[in-house]
Amino acid sequence: MPLVQDRDRTILRLTTLVACCALGLALAACAGAPPHSTPPAGGSHADAAREASESPSPPGEATASTEASSPTPDASKSARRAPRPAADSLPDGLAPLGEAERSELAERCKAFVSAVTQAGKKAGRSKGSIEIALEVLANPPKPPGVDAERCASLMKRDLLAYRARTIEAEAMLTLKQLAFAMSDAFSRQGSLCPSAPAVPSALELLAKEPYASSPQDWQSAGWRCLGFTISPPQRFQYELRSDPSAGSYEIVARGFPVDGGPPAELYVRGEVESGQLSPSQEILRR
Repeated sequence: MPLVQDRDRTILRLTTLVACCALGLALAACAGAPPHSTPPAGGSHADAAREASESPSPPGEATASTEASSPTPDASKSARRAPRPAADSLPDGLAPLGEAERSELAERCKAFVSAVTQAGKKAGRSKGSIEIALEVLANPPKPPGVDAERCASLMKRDLLAYRARTIEAEAMLTLKQLAFAMSDAFSRQGSLCPSAPAVPSALELLAKEPYASSPQDWQSAGWRCLGFTISPPQRFQYELRSDPSAGSYEIVARGFPVDGGPPAELYVRGEVESGQLSPSQEILRR
């Protein structure tokens, strides 16, 4: 279907672009493919997924919490926050660099970044560039006259944030296309598509690796109404919650953009107003 073909082509272009390293690192080992996050042993992703599925909140319900600062939070202690724009926020467990920290990384850590780049060149092309850089940072070089520990901390935080945004790019793109598909369906049939179950059905299936769906996964009335399937393996679970009688819908994406962190949940909404469907122009994060 055209929606599927356009999505696959767009994802291919997108992942080709985002494969380059953050911070302008010219790692010769850049593999030209999007980074693949592998969760640590112990099943922390699966545990967090089970907790999320056992305690779902209704659309729009959330409680505020403070910004997380630890890179690997305990999923059981992660509180829901008030919805905020997904494009302007990061998943739980990541702390973005402030303006002063970015300047510090660019100006005071230049020699350190160069040393990491050189070390990465020796790592070969078996992994993505961000994974290579993170491995180097686990035992960072120590060029003279540089606070290697401080520079490694700043660089790692920036790379982890970049990788999370790269992983979430799939969900952002898919949610926008699904909202467009809903608008198209409404214009053709004069009503919203019905609800569609989550694919994959269990969030735990995304805990260790992307999920490769089958055509049977997308055979419910809601997905067929939208004319939507996914061909490449997906990092996010997608669900359509629709209330045609109330004239509203919500499309949700859940996944694990942070190793060891709780599931991230992004969503887009739409409402019928005066006979016209008005989808939200903004993807939100819960």
